[in-house]
Amino acid sequence: MTAALAWCCADEQGKGEAMATALFDAPVDKLTPEGCEQIAVDVGCDRERYRKTLADPATHDRIVHDTADAKAAGVRGLPTIFIGTTGLGGADHEPAELGDLIQRSI
Repeated sequence: MTAALAWCCADEQGKGEAMATALFDAPVDKLTPEGCEQIAVDVGCDRERYRKTLADPATHDRIVHDTADAKAAGVRGLPTIFIGTTGLGGADHEPAELGDLIQRSI
């Protein structure tokens, strides 16, 4: 939840992609509230704006809504990508496999 909230705060500042990369690269012990805030600052977020977004109940509501949507779609972990209606978990898919799924979904 801490990392998801941190990503939402960074995304509000247009830094979502950079934050996602930084969060996935960070050691687990750095994914504390303080650590996530520092990661956000390191990727270029304004600290005060980050804190304001973090305190906004709408940020937490976004996580709850997105989590429910992901569960309903069958997401069990990250990263997950969808090609058509096929969900692929993990990051170790061969280009040929992805290309085949794309062709079948067209």
